[in-house]
Amino acid sequence: MPTLNILLADAQEEVRALVSGQLTQAGHRVVAVANGREAVTAAQQVRFDVALLDEEMRVMDGIETARPFRKRRVDASRPRLLVAVTSNTTAQDRERLLAAGFDEVIGKPFRLETLEAILDRLSRESSVARPEVETFEENPIDVLARRVNNDEKLMRKLITSFLRDLPSRMNSLASALKRGDTERVGSLAHALKGSVSIFGCSAARGRAEELQNLGRNGDLSAARGVLESLKDEVAKLERKLRRYAPPARPAPRAKRGRRRGSASRRLESRQ
Repeated sequence: MPTLNILLADAQEEVRALVSGQLTQAGHRVVAVANGREAVTAAQQVRFDVALLDEEMRVMDGIETARPFRKRRVDASRPRLLVAVTSNTTAQDRERLLAAGFDEVIGKPFRLETLEAILDRLSRESSVARPEVETFEENPIDVLARRVNNDEKLMRKLITSFLRDLPSRMNSLASALKRGDTERVGSLAHALKGSVSIFGCSAARGRAEELQNLGRNGDLSAARGVLESLKDEVAKLERKLRRYAPPARPAPRAKRGRRRGSASRRLESRQ
């Protein structure tokens, strides 16, 4: 497959890192942005072959971003292929996104082979690939390693980012539920669903999707129980990932630690 210029727009930092890493390893050139407005701006400066647009982004979501591209089908700023990347993978979701102007729809997160299969098939016919959904549970480290082609540096980066942000995400979700903020619950659960999906974790993904749907439907009557179940599943994932997270720095040796020890004492004396 020839080298492609690919535009990736996704609100989640870890997803951008994962997909950019996959595509770069495959020999493609990638520009990654955080929202649709940045995607439109980038497309005015670079001619992209493919645009991967996350359905749910702030500022401009995927559908809003697809509209100006769809109107300029002969314009140089329109990518040759518009691909919706979504965690919503029902047949109705797929039809809705195709009707909104996308050429293809793939599930989130996706393997590189899914996109390559679409591009290869498009060169021969006009069929549409079905969204990919994780249907099995396995070691999250194995899932991640496969997604990034065993790039250990990228794996550690993604795990560190996930573990760093997880406490604030769960606290924000609990706070939104306590306030009865259905829109915020749906939004936060959707983002968490995308993050845990990077590691497989179908159980955690399922609980997050339940919360997402409860929030979107404006009915949080069952949400508290779902959140507790989600916490349990996320805790299992966290324990597994921490085994792979960068180890803590070892304590300095005694004879080399005098200067550091005195510095520590000076800091303690100021407190």
